[in-house]
Amino acid sequence: MALEPRMFSSRLLALACGLLVAISAWAMVEEGAALSWPGTDDLSRARGFADKDAIPGLAIATQRQVLNTCYRLYYFRPQFDFLLLPDEERRTIAMSCERLAGAAGEQNPFFSFAFMVRAFAAADLDHVDVLNDSIVRSQAAAPNEQWIAIPRVQIAADRVADLSDEALAAHQQDLRLLASNYIGTGVLAKRYAADEDFRERIVSVVETMAPVQQRTFLRRVEEALSAR
Repeated sequence: MALEPRMFSSRLLALACGLLVAISAWAMVEEGAALSWPGTDDLSRARGFADKDAIPGLAIATQRQVLNTCYRLYYFRPQFDFLLLPDEERRTIAMSCERLAGAAGEQNPFFSFAFMVRAFAAADLDHVDVLNDSIVRSQAAAPNEQWIAIPRVQIAADRVADLSDEALAAHQQDLRLLASNYIGTGVLAKRYAADEDFRERIVSVVETMAPVQQRTFLRRVEEALSAR
């Protein structure tokens, strides 16, 4: 017996509503799992990454919260407990960070932060090809985001001898970005004061910029050198 159009529409609507509720429940579980990651600190949370093949969470903001664990271990708030781990345990955590950050980046090619985190882990693992790919993709995804460029400059400057031509070009673009404003020049000046090998490279970039930017950089370098 054929269904009346009104009855068919009602059943279709009920099915759609049920499906929407199911999807919403699944999304809440996924987001909740990421936000309630076990562990009392970054190191204990990072240890829990070992059995994860996919990045938890659906939203970029949620995934970034997960990846912040790796970011803080490597850069934002380096922890001596992590740096002093036995090589095998530290390598396991680094591989997990590289894997999860890479998964997040593959889900969203514009997720520059994920590729930056992946670059840190790749550098720790001495995965040079992954390091280069991560620097290039992170810079391409967010060429004007200084807060991501600052740690990216550190990774590239630390491993400049390993950079491919493409990664070196991305690094040069990051240097120009930082050299174009007061905060960025402060970061570069500190690196200039501490790293003699960095000096020629950053000077060659600053020399191509406007006189006012050159003067700002020189003043910041003088401040950094006098603070040593």
